Amino acid sequence: AVVEQRLGAGWRVRSGPLHSVRVGSHELQGRRPTMEDEVTVESVAAPHLAGPTGSPLTFLGVYDGHGGRACARFAAEKLHAALLAAEAFERGAVLPALREAFLLTDDAFRQTEADSGACALVALIVGGRLFVAHVGDSRAVLCSGAGGAAVRLTEDHKPNVPAEEERIRAAGCEVTTPHAR
Repeated sequence: AVVEQRLGAGWRVRSGPLHSVRVGSHELQGRRPTMEDEVTVESVAAPHLAGPTGSPLTFLGVYDGHGGRACARFAAEKLHAALLAAEAFERGAVLPALREAFLLTDDAFRQTEADSGACALVALIVGGRLFVAHVGDSRAVLCSGAGGAAVRLTEDHKPNVPAEEERIRAAGCEVTTPHAR
């Protein structure tokens, strides 16, 4: 009741055989006329990564749609499957597998006729370890303990961040500043 009071009636708890992991999600549309975001929660067997816990891999994905829902929906449906199919994943190399999955999903979406985009943020929990990867300005924070102090896990990919501006320019692109309103 407290969660619903603070977050609204759209709050959902997703649980199941995830051992010590409990997952919840809440969607808030904001000012746009339609919801453009998607969420993925998947639990899959990954015995080569599970370690002594034998727990399944928990894949959590949040996709912030831009200019429509098509890209966010595509990523929500495909990114976790691309991760599981990645050659690096089979070798147990999780971070290279995440990179491979992001690139494969991006390449596959570019083959569609859709013209939207999305930021993506994923977290994997497996064998007592947490892996986080993202593209765009979606942010991951970790809160734990009685005080629940937030620890930032990602840095936004925004052109006003010097490292990101440098990456954009190195790719041959230009960064412009919008006019003040």
